[in-house]
Amino acid sequence: MKAIDTCTDLLTHMEWADATMWSCIHSCAAAADEEKLHGLLYHLHAGQRAFFLCWKGQPVEIPKHAEFTDFPALEKWARDGYGEIRAYVEKLDPKSLDRPIEIPWSKGFEERFEEKAAPLTLTDTMNQVCLHSSHHRAQVCSYLRALEAEPPTVDYILWGWLGKPTPSWLT
Repeated sequence: MKAIDTCTDLLTHMEWADATMWSCIHSCAAAADEEKLHGLLYHLHAGQRAFFLCWKGQPVEIPKHAEFTDFPALEKWARDGYGEIRAYVEKLDPKSLDRPIEIPWSKGFEERFEEKAAPLTLTDTMNQVCLHSSHHRAQVCSYLRALEAEPPTVDYILWGWLGKPTPSWLT
């Protein structure tokens, strides 16, 4: 499998897992008023958007959390972002996976750890987006369980066993 295929698979799985997670949120009435859950979801999708803007070499300008007054608005923003990511990856030259990506918040790392941040490639940052999203999706699922909802299983291997289905958004 080529590196571009691996990146595409990981990003497609990420969208499928997020769409599946959002389906669970829709079915959990107790989730509708949960500000902490809304904040976790915002952080998850803001991270995806921030890296996407870095990939495109654009300024990282993310709407503030307060701009998403409810879950449907936040989900729409997430879903629209996935459309943009898919379109970007479809046009991606596989050779560009090794190009360095400028990450504005690496300065915070350098200040905190008092060392220069090593350069990261497009592949590195795509992997980071998928891993970061997985981490926060797990937090969301734990939160849903605390609300007595049955969180979905969104493992990569399950997605593979299911034949790598395309994401299915409810909205």
